[in-house]
Amino acid sequence: MSYTLLWDFRICGVVDCVRLCWIAAAPWIGGVVTGVSLANAQAPNSLGTDGVALAVCWVLVLLQLALGALLVFLASLGIPHLMLSVARNRAMKAFTMFRPNAIVASSFGSVVLFHMSIPKLPLLLLFPAQEAHRSFFASASTYSLKKWPYVLLVQAADSRGQRKQLEDSLQLIETVQAGRGRLEILETGGGSLKKIDDADLRSWIEEVFERGRDQVLQLSASGVKDMDTSLFLHTGGTPLAQPSSPRTTSVDALSQQLSAASDSQA
Repeated sequence: MSYTLLWDFRICGVVDCVRLCWIAAAPWIGGVVTGVSLANAQAPNSLGTDGVALAVCWVLVLLQLALGALLVFLASLGIPHLMLSVARNRAMKAFTMFRPNAIVASSFGSVVLFHMSIPKLPLLLLFPAQEAHRSFFASASTYSLKKWPYVLLVQAADSRGQRKQLEDSLQLIETVQAGRGRLEILETGGGSLKKIDDADLRSWIEEVFERGRDQVLQLSASGVKDMDTSLFLHTGGTPLAQPSSPRTTSVDALSQQLSAASDSQA
């Protein structure tokens, strides 16, 4: 069994976003500082030629402020979509390379997931924040889990900030077909990836893989086209079983990456 981790792409996207913001802002910030310094230098002078020069300086300052505000506004529209595009491209490359048969996504990773053109696979969504990012991306589209074979959605509810995300998760899980998903509510942990217990993570992944595999094979047999059964079959055509010895290593490695991702986000 293999996994695609999408939270790493969210971290890379945020770093790229911050760098792009400063590149866009640096020129006009320098221009404003120069303009203000020039205007202040002219301030003690009297009216007349010096007064005209002072007025011109302040006009230049205002123009640069207006230009800076425009650049920031345009950046606020374009950079989120660029961040999403970069994250999606990286996730698609990882998917093509590793051909996973189960996907784990957390927070912004869930947004990236819904923008990927891939076969429908079993999903483990950890503290998804798709609604929290809707206004950030100025998106009017709604997210649905109707076509996914099996979804386990994990959300926290032990803080006021998490309650809104819990409500969003309740709405999202309602889009799942009957018998093809459930919502796991954590009473402690505050939505922190690092505080997820290894045993819980292992059981969630096993549940998602086993039930998702069965659903993929059944749905594909009934004529559903957006499933890739080759990800769940041996060369001879028999279904993949949950591996006995390698799975502990795989899940432990996933847990370590989960903790590392949480430390990077903190």
